[in-house]
Amino acid sequence: MLSAIAKSKTAARNAAKDLSLVELKSAIANLTAAAKQIEVKEKTREDKRRAADLKKLQSMMKKLGVTASEAAELAGKKRKVATRKKSGKRSGKRGPVPPKYEITVAGETHQWTGRGRTPIVFREFMENGGDLDSCLI
Repeated sequence: MLSAIAKSKTAARNAAKDLSLVELKSAIANLTAAAKQIEVKEKTREDKRRAADLKKLQSMMKKLGVTASEAAELAGKKRKVATRKKSGKRSGKRGPVPPKYEITVAGETHQWTGRGRTPIVFREFMENGGDLDSCLI
């Protein structure tokens, strides 16, 4: 019945219908006292666990030859956290850039920025043994 009361306000109201106000306040006081007792037990259990962990740590430090001051020094050092540099404005597209390469084929001049897919004219030029560095503007 208590688990139902803990889960639902409706169940708590239904259970309270059968009790007088004095009985209800007494039940609340008893439950509060029980809750405090459980909190004390949990705190004691946590303190014991922490003491055992500290004892293990102390024995490990002794085994490794690490002093408390060395451990405190290491714990006090701030580690660098890898973060990405934020640029002012992030957008999916880049702005226009001036052409980097230029080639003249059959009297027609072709320019390319060096970004994106290689234009057919430049690709054919390189396949025929041409050097892209010779096309630099």
